[in-house]
Amino acid sequence: IGDWSSDVCSSDLGTQQTALRKRGADSAVNSCVDYLAQQQERIDHEAPDGVSVGVDEANVCVWVATIFGPAETLWDGGMFQVELVFPPDFPDAPPYVHFLTSIFHPHISPLGVPYLRHLIMWNHLEPKEKSVSSLLTALVGLLASDPSPEPATHLNLEAASLAFSRSDDDKKEYKKQVKKRVQRSMHG
Repeated sequence: IGDWSSDVCSSDLGTQQTALRKRGADSAVNSCVDYLAQQQERIDHEAPDGVSVGVDEANVCVWVATIFGPAETLWDGGMFQVELVFPPDFPDAPPYVHFLTSIFHPHISPLGVPYLRHLIMWNHLEPKEKSVSSLLTALVGLLASDPSPEPATHLNLEAASLAFSRSDDDKKEYKKQVKKRVQRSMHG
C-alpha cells in the first residue's frame, strides 16, 4: 500500500523538516511536524490499551509503536513494533505503516505491510478518524479480531492458506508459526 520510493522521500523530507525545526527555521514548511506534535500530546490520553509509542528524535515524522499482543488471542504475549512514516502532507495523506517485528498473519505481508481498511479508505474518513490514535486502534484491532477469510485482504498467502485450510494439520501449523513469531518478538 503506497509507493516505496515516495515513502523514502517522505522519510528524508521528515528528517529535513526536523533539522529545520531544530534550527528555528520557518515553521510554515513544517505543518506535518506541527500536526504530529499536537498528536503526540494527545496520544497519551487516546492511545488504545496495549500500545506504547516513541518518536524518532532525528526525524519526528517517523514513529515506532509497540503493540502488545491482545489477551486471549494467538498473539497474546507478543511485542510487535510497527513503524509509522508520516508524509509531509499528513493528515491529508495516510502514513506508510509496516511491522518491524516479524509476524505471521494473513493480513500482514511478509514485508510487514498490513491490510488496513483504515489506510485504504483514508481519503473518505472523517477528520477525527485521521489521527494517530485511531490508526493505532485499527492496528490493535487487526491482532484482536479473527482474520477475514476474504481473499482480497490476504497479503500473506502462506498464512492465509494455513489459517483457512480445511485441514486440521494446516490450522495447527498456522498456530505453530504464529506462536514462533510471538516468542521471537519477546527476544529481540
